[in-house]
Amino acid sequence: MGKSDVLALLQTDLSNPTSLKSGEYLEEQVKKRAVVIFEYDKVGLVEAMREWIILAKDPETMLAVSVATSLGLTSLSEEIADLRDRVTELRSQLERRENGIDGDGEVWELRQTIEEIEDWARRARSNELSKKDHRYAGFGYIVNDTWPLDSELSSNRFKLADKYRRRLP
Repeated sequence: MGKSDVLALLQTDLSNPTSLKSGEYLEEQVKKRAVVIFEYDKVGLVEAMREWIILAKDPETMLAVSVATSLGLTSLSEEIADLRDRVTELRSQLERRENGIDGDGEVWELRQTIEEIEDWARRARSNELSKKDHRYAGFGYIVNDTWPLDSELSSNRFKLADKYRRRLP
């Protein structure tokens, strides 16, 4: 078994018609399957959950955070901590911009990005999944024409957006 096999098994839960109607049912099924997989292939499960976190797509990302939390998969803490670090950077910049200090991004861009990342964290803590029509990583699509090309904050923001919306091979 490996990451591909684990993802294929979990896909059966995602494809279950009952799962499409109930986020709670889907989460319960994925967690049950993850417990079994954990006993046989912890490495494959961790790799699969890492891919789902980086994918930044509901329900996969929220399920991966929920599985990682419930099984204590501390090897995924780096990805989760990365979200927290970016929010801290963005909040600092937002405060400066709200006080009229020149800097990177517009206030609305910073607020929207912070809100989306914090919403992921809130939903993960409360085990809620968003509705199908809200399953995207919007902060990765905000155009930053006003941001300097050499901005570290901008670079970190785009790296995060890319990291959380793309699939790893």
